[in-house]
Amino acid sequence: MTRRMTVAVPSELPGGLDAVRSSHVGRASAFTLIEVAEDGSTGNVRVLSNPADEASPHGIVAAMLVREAVTDLIVEGIGEGMRTRLVPAGVRIWHDARSPTVNDAVRALAAGVLPPLSESEVYPGHHRARSGPSVSLN
Repeated sequence: MTRRMTVAVPSELPGGLDAVRSSHVGRASAFTLIEVAEDGSTGNVRVLSNPADEASPHGIVAAMLVREAVTDLIVEGIGEGMRTRLVPAGVRIWHDARSPTVNDAVRALAAGVLPPLSESEVYPGHHRARSGPSVSLN
């Protein structure tokens, strides 16, 4: 039996494989969910609007991703609050600071070139700004 992953990528609207990735997990406009087979082939693609409100995005977004059976999440960085909700639920988090589109990120994951998220990409404070031109991440 082929192992399938449900990969989530924070994205800008309208979402989908050609969408630009969002660098802010909790406040992404949407999440593109892609079914990926072990051989790297993609299947069903769905776009979910971000249900979070401005007051507390972490629990709402994490609950949605878990409810949608997401197995893998591709991010540039992530806040500690979001990570501590997803990892215990079995969601693997991958670091990708290069891929501009959802499709590029999914291909990189399928090719095995994305590393697991390291502690240096986890931001302990809410909206901790990164150095350089990146926007604040969560």
